[in-house]
Amino acid sequence: MTSSPRSLLLLVTGTGTSIGKTHLAVALVHAVQALGHSAAGFKPIESGVGGPEATDFDRLRDASTFHVKPSIRPVRALPAPISPHLAAADAGTTIELSELFSAVTALQSLVDVLVLELPGGLFSPLSPTLVNGDVARVLRPTATWLVAPDRLGVLHDVGAASRAAAADGIGIDGIALAPPAAPDASTGRNFAELPLVTRVVHRVTIPRVAAPEALAADASVATILKVSLHRVHQPAALQTMPDVTDLGEDRVVGDDDDDGAAPSLVPDDIAKT
Repeated sequence: MTSSPRSLLLLVTGTGTSIGKTHLAVALVHAVQALGHSAAGFKPIESGVGGPEATDFDRLRDASTFHVKPSIRPVRALPAPISPHLAAADAGTTIELSELFSAVTALQSLVDVLVLELPGGLFSPLSPTLVNGDVARVLRPTATWLVAPDRLGVLHDVGAASRAAAADGIGIDGIALAPPAAPDASTGRNFAELPLVTRVVHRVTIPRVAAPEALAADASVATILKVSLHRVHQPAALQTMPDVTDLGEDRVVGDDDDDGAAPSLVPDDIAKT
């Protein structure tokens, strides 16, 4: 399997669930559109679906460029609020890699940039034989960002996830520390300590902003876009990227020209164009 070269694929994954992945993914969709380009947000697998509140899938679809919204459909919307592989089993179904691949590449053909969010953490199981990392490896996204909550324990979680990803041949292009629901004594101090546990070069902190539309205008999101897209051949619509405001050493680390970044998963047919 190879992903479509017709659009750019930004993968948002994380160290766990309910840590701010969807909030950041929606902001990225808005940020791409603010540049005048088409974008879609897609969370193909979601458990705990069926309550009165909007789902993560709904939020991402609603933020997407108008013409593509009717084409965005979930691969699995599972009612049980448990791990997707268990929720799928309870619903009498199985999550298949081929089905995920087809859904993602179909949407890629419709927009300039597709922002893909996977459920749970990078190594959360989707079936007895499939984890999110397998999906990332097969889709070969333009860039993969690992979201983690800025709270006690994040250094272990980021270190474990990034090392496991490297061992499994999965490139992580950047780490985004998100504001936790309940800040603790480590919040605000973990960012500077990340080099102790990971070799991923590009790192940003996400500010506590309630509306993703407002977060889309923050320099941290502009940094994510610039880091993600600068090394690949871009569609004509994406030739111009915004200037990135300097966030300072306490908000962003990593230079676009630094060759020490984690290996990119850009398909060879894009990288060599």
